[in-house]
Amino acid sequence: MPPRATALLSGPSCDAPPEQKSSEPNTDNMPQQTREDSRRAQIKQLGKTVLLPLGKLEQRYISPQDLGALRVTSVKPLNFYTGAVGRKMGSGSSQSEQYIRPISRNQMLEWLNANEPWKVDGQRDIWVPSKASTAQHEANFLWNLIKTHLTSDRDGGPGLLFTQTPWLDIPEKRSIRFLERLDQGILDWQVKNVYQQAFKAPTANMFVNRSFNPEKPHVMTFLADSAPLQKDKISTSEMTALVYLTTNSSIQALYRQHRFYPATIVSASDRRVRVIQCVLDAERSMFEIRQTPIIDFEDGVWENSKNLKESYVALLGWLSSEAVGRTR
Repeated sequence: MPPRATALLSGPSCDAPPEQKSSEPNTDNMPQQTREDSRRAQIKQLGKTVLLPLGKLEQRYISPQDLGALRVTSVKPLNFYTGAVGRKMGSGSSQSEQYIRPISRNQMLEWLNANEPWKVDGQRDIWVPSKASTAQHEANFLWNLIKTHLTSDRDGGPGLLFTQTPWLDIPEKRSIRFLERLDQGILDWQVKNVYQQAFKAPTANMFVNRSFNPEKPHVMTFLADSAPLQKDKISTSEMTALVYLTTNSSIQALYRQHRFYPATIVSASDRRVRVIQCVLDAERSMFEIRQTPIIDFEDGVWENSKNLKESYVALLGWLSSEAVGRTR
C-alpha cells in the first residue's frame, strides 16, 4: 500500500473501534431540529474522514483490515437470487433488514417476453469488439446490453424499467472523482446511470413528469471497473461510489427524515459481475456492506438460442427491483 494510503486508512479491524462508538452524540432526547443539525454535522465529518480520503486513494482494493477506519461495521453475504441478507462473515450476528427485493424470474421473463428488447438491432448479446479491450470496456459492453434490455422494447420504445418499475434515472456529474476515475494510473472505473425511486408513471410514457418518492431513499447503479473483482476484497471503486451515493442521499432535503440510506451497485469487471450494497446508518455514522458471489458471463447471456441464462435474468431482476425495508 502506498504511504499516503496507509496514513489515510489506519483502522485496526473490520469492526468500529470502541472510541468511535462512544464519541457519537446521543440524539434520543434532542429536539427534532437539533437532532437534524447534529446528524448533518456527523455526515459532514464522514465526508472529511472517509469520502475525501477514498477519492484520493491510488490503489485498486480496500484490504479487510482497513474497513474499520472507513467506519464499516460488517460485511455480510447477499443471496444473488433473492436478495436475502446473510449473517456477518465470521460471526454469529443476527439477520439484517433487506432493502432491495429483486424481481422474480417468472415476472422478469413475462416482462421481457412482452417487450422482446433483444430484437433491437445488435442487442441480442454482449458485443464482441474486433480488437482487444480493457476489463472496464468489456464491463461497459455488458452494461450497454443490460440497459437496452431494461429500457427499450422491440421497436425502440420505452422498456420495462420505465413502464413497470418506479426507478428513474437521475442526473449526476460523472466527472467528479467519487463517480469516475478513468485512465488514472492503475485506476480505471466509472459509474453509469444512477437510479432512484420515483412515483410510478401513470402511463407508459417515460417522459411523463414524475417526482421522486421521499419515502424511498434507495439508490441503484452500475459500475464498470478494470480492477478484477475479488471475493475477499472490496474494490476502491465500489467503496468510493457506495459511500458517495449513501452520504449524498442523506444530505438531500427530500430524504433527510430517514435514518438508513441503502445504495446498491451492480459491479462489473470484464464479464464478471456481483451485486454489492451499502447501508449508511446516519445516526451512528456507520456503514454496513453486503455482497453477492461473483457471477461470470464469459460465454454471453443466453443459455441457448431461445432461453436467457437464469443468472442474467436474476441480474436484470436486481436492476428492476422493489425497494423495501424500514429506513426511518
